Amino acid sequence: IYKHGGDVDSFAGDALLVVFEALETGVEPLNAAARLAAQCGIMLNETLSPYTVTKNISMTLRSTLSVGEIVSLDVGGGVSARRHTFLSGRAMADMRSTATYTQSSECLVSPDAIAYLQPFITFAARFS
Repeated sequence: IYKHGGDVDSFAGDALLVVFEALETGVEPLNAAARLAAQCGIMLNETLSPYTVTKNISMTLRSTLSVGEIVSLDVGGGVSARRHTFLSGRAMADMRSTATYTQSSECLVSPDAIAYLQPFITFAARFS
């Protein structure tokens, strides 16, 4: 994840949230961040899905990819040692809405992300 420029933001149960930040504004930085995220997702899927835990137990990976503005809100710290970061924005909403449709060993790409990735990646369409 880190080699592709991603930052592990949080763990939630069996989910992992990784953010690929576009450090500048405009289309090209978003294209680059989306490509790195897609390359990372493909590499993770090829490496870890399925992942054999024990002889009788294996795990698969499923992921979603969305592109867009994310708003970060840090809560806590100061007097309390606990601190939480909450992420919001269209990219997060797209991710939540597509996550329920993602199947095992699959990466589902939001419509906004497809627009950034289409020149670089061939997609296999699946409609439910």
